[in-house]
Amino acid sequence: FEFKWDGIRAIAICTEDTMLVSRTRRNITKTYPELGSIHQQLAALDAIVDGEIVALDDGRPSFERLQQRMNLQNERDIQRMIKKCPVTFVAFDLLYMDGKDLTSLPVERRKELLNEIVVPTPKLTVSPHERTVGKTMFGIAKERRLEGIVAKRLGSPYRSGRRTKDWLKIKSIHDADVVIGGWTPGEGSRSARFGAVLVGAYDGDDLVFLGAVGTGFTEEMLDTLMPSLLEHENDEAPFAGGVEAVRGGRFGKPIRNPHWTEPVLVARVEYRELTAGHHLRAPSFKGLRTDKPPTECTLDDLPGGA
Repeated sequence: FEFKWDGIRAIAICTEDTMLVSRTRRNITKTYPELGSIHQQLAALDAIVDGEIVALDDGRPSFERLQQRMNLQNERDIQRMIKKCPVTFVAFDLLYMDGKDLTSLPVERRKELLNEIVVPTPKLTVSPHERTVGKTMFGIAKERRLEGIVAKRLGSPYRSGRRTKDWLKIKSIHDADVVIGGWTPGEGSRSARFGAVLVGAYDGDDLVFLGAVGTGFTEEMLDTLMPSLLEHENDEAPFAGGVEAVRGGRFGKPIRNPHWTEPVLVARVEYRELTAGHHLRAPSFKGLRTDKPPTECTLDDLPGGA
């Protein structure tokens, strides 16, 4: 059992330097230059490490803080944010070391080797893990308001690109990655921006409407997201059932004057419950995800169902 880290999944390819690769196989090293030297903290000639890039806020990983770093391209902006919002690479698996493929080894052996070669620093640490005390770790996760824990089956190999029951997420706070398919006009102080985003998740080829998310936005988020919504604006509703799925009141209060966008933006939201009618109860916006394609946001992955 180990804690679930609220960040961006990445593979660190460590040789004479460090290259960070996102889950969409994009080189993101330049976005996080302070992690470009973590190969120097490994007692190995070369290694491939799986882990999470996180931004800490008072000791807790914060996806909201990480948002400030995720999409930066300008070198001056990146250097400025390194001081304001530093990141850490939390390693939790070792796939390759010194010419040897380790993916077929049991997870507990890979963990042992990982701990042996990592010299911890503020830029690189190993995710702590324990056996048999899952309930205790979950209690600690709830107390510290962490996302939850991950349970990994002893003896299991590393299965690249495949979902299995060998790794199970056990969440203390429900969150999900959803697709933005539209928005509603803002009122009052938000009159020049949007009031809420309309989100959904895929069930096969259908984008199922999940509800409107109107809270959790900072002023910076509002300013950043509005141009993207306008850039991808579309005349047709992307949700299964079209306009009626949103306006019909099936999910509570009818949504008036919706605007549509191509389903290309992925957002992470927190919520209390997923109702039997596929409605997010009390959702709150946490940030955009650029490392995950919309088609991977599925109903099956939404926890907290009624």
